[in-house]
Amino acid sequence: MVLQQATAALLLPLYIGFLSPAEFGIVALAEVLSALLIAVLSLGTQNAVTRYWIEWDAEGDAARPTAAVWWITIAAALALTLLLQLFGERPLGALFRAPGFDAYLPLVLWYAFFTALTQLPRALLRIREQARAFVVFSYATSLGTLLFNVLFVAVLRRGAEGVLIGNLLGAIVSALACIPVMRGSVRPRWEPAAVRSSLRFALPLVPGAFLDAAVRGFDRWVLDKFVPLRVLGLYSVAMKVANLGLRTLMLTGFKTAWLPFAVRLNTERPDGRERTALLAEPILLVSAVVAVATVLFAEDVLVVLGDGYRDAGAYVTLLAVANLVMLFDLFAWVGLMMGGRTAYGTVAVGAQLVAAVALNLLLVPAYGATGAALAALGSTSALIGVKMYYAQKTYPVPYRWRRIGVLMLTAVAVMALAGSLERAYPGVSLAGFGLKLVALLGFAALAAGLALPGLRAAAVGELHEGVAP
Repeated sequence: MVLQQATAALLLPLYIGFLSPAEFGIVALAEVLSALLIAVLSLGTQNAVTRYWIEWDAEGDAARPTAAVWWITIAAALALTLLLQLFGERPLGALFRAPGFDAYLPLVLWYAFFTALTQLPRALLRIREQARAFVVFSYATSLGTLLFNVLFVAVLRRGAEGVLIGNLLGAIVSALACIPVMRGSVRPRWEPAAVRSSLRFALPLVPGAFLDAAVRGFDRWVLDKFVPLRVLGLYSVAMKVANLGLRTLMLTGFKTAWLPFAVRLNTERPDGRERTALLAEPILLVSAVVAVATVLFAEDVLVVLGDGYRDAGAYVTLLAVANLVMLFDLFAWVGLMMGGRTAYGTVAVGAQLVAAVALNLLLVPAYGATGAALAALGSTSALIGVKMYYAQKTYPVPYRWRRIGVLMLTAVAVMALAGSLERAYPGVSLAGFGLKLVALLGFAALAAGLALPGLRAAAVGELHEGVAP
């Protein structure tokens, strides 16, 4: 996931340089639709293999049931894709109002098909703990997608269609690369018991995955109904810029290391709760500095990459604040996991869904893309508010909320200052850049004064040496 987001970050300058905002809007809608299709076409069988592979391996031959489940997934995904290809153009096209979007549906559909086929092999590499093979597979497939995009977007100048063709060819390469990954599971086999148990486990998860994709894409779906395609493209660029730091580094990369460490810390140490609370402050410090830097310099970066995207900077602040709120998910999951109440996570997602639907339908017609950014902040706040409430109720951790509150409010104030600096020093100017750098360094110094005592108190050496028994 980190590598996929890194690839997206590398592709962003390419898209800004060679696509108009309206074309970027087409790409954004294609991403929304493909996420929904992948959730359905994969059948969730990657979750079933994650659940049952160890049991199958203990019985002596995990390749046979894995092959059966994979081929059922391929057959079902192919049948659904062909049905949608033949009869789905009108209903799928009716979901979006963007002019000419219907012409791109086949590319989106087959991209989703080939991407869905890779979900189970990726899960298999993880469950086998084949880290080197997983890295090689991920790098190879990401590089293919990157090169195909460069060819069709920068060299052949195919615009939005070039992006979708490049993504489709990258997905085909990924699917072909799954053949050596599956090894003994490539030959079709029939294991009815394994297939039945896997589908019983996996299919109930599909609606949840579909709803998750729907929540993440609902803002762009609503924007498609109320704003020009150009504005939708600008908003989508703002989302990608806001996500570059926090989403890629903290909410994806760091989270995979933090949660196992935090669970072990709270399991093996009698003072685990106190240390978790103290460690939260330096984590929030780094995240707040990243968020502030993103907002302060977003418009400068956009102007340098492509002047037509400068207006996207207006939406970055609210989206970056939403990401900063989302960071508390790192701590909410610690409480839910240690308290044994992970089901409350589903309750929180339900609150997020209700808030996202209500706020987007209320705010977007009146305020356009700014309304969508406000809705993103509001729905994220609903998710984290409900999740943290239940986390603290089931497994209280003594976070120092006053310090955290001061840190977060200071970060938001500095982000708000970025707007004033942009108005005072429009475009890229040495004076404006210098003032932004001073603001960033000043915030970092103030935040460090608030958060670093927590890091020292938590004995930072244990992060490197492991938790002492």
